[in-house]
Amino acid sequence: MTKPQGPIIAKTPDQNETLATQKTNIEKATHELAQLQMQIEKSRIVLARLHKDIVHSGNIWADQQPQLVKVNEQLVIATLNAQTDAEAHAQALEKMARVVDLDPLTELPNRLLLLDRLAHAIALAKRNSTHLALLFLDLNKFKEINDTFGHAAGDAVLAAIAKCLKSTVRTTDFACRYGGEELVVLMPDTPMDSAMERADAIRVAIRESSITHDGQTLPACTAS
Repeated sequence: MTKPQGPIIAKTPDQNETLATQKTNIEKATHELAQLQMQIEKSRIVLARLHKDIVHSGNIWADQQPQLVKVNEQLVIATLNAQTDAEAHAQALEKMARVVDLDPLTELPNRLLLLDRLAHAIALAKRNSTHLALLFLDLNKFKEINDTFGHAAGDAVLAAIAKCLKSTVRTTDFACRYGGEELVVLMPDTPMDSAMERADAIRVAIRESSITHDGQTLPACTAS
């Protein structure tokens, strides 16, 4: 394990601006979804009232019945459209929420989420007097792979290593992409000797990973 230099987490202005924009989009989508849900509920109330009127159409003038049927059909269509829009907004909202916390390439949590989890883990370790380990992994010769095989191959390496990492860490661990080719694993309630054993197991798993890109097997990647 290597000890990070300087602050554990640092937010750059670009990241702050991106996060602020994403949060604004989520808030906007949440507001629109709430409005659509209100429209759906209002339409359902009107539909229920019209249905009651149509059922008791014997008390309504004959020339009013076609109009009621037509309005009922229009409200049904409007309700279905609003429901479809609401579902689409809900899906978009869920996707944006995931984007805020996940690195899009590796689908690992990003370091902004790590900051939050780390603060909670430190507080919990202090309260319970337990150990906490933080493993920093740097992929060796990653730049050479990028330069030799192209950035698309480098992306394939990162995605494959992230998949390997997710399948290797324990369910209680928290793996994330710190930035570039750097990965971090937060290991709660883990003393030093156990952390070293876990680090070795992860390094072996990464070294033994077979990675291909465009039908070509890429050089084995190691981590330190």
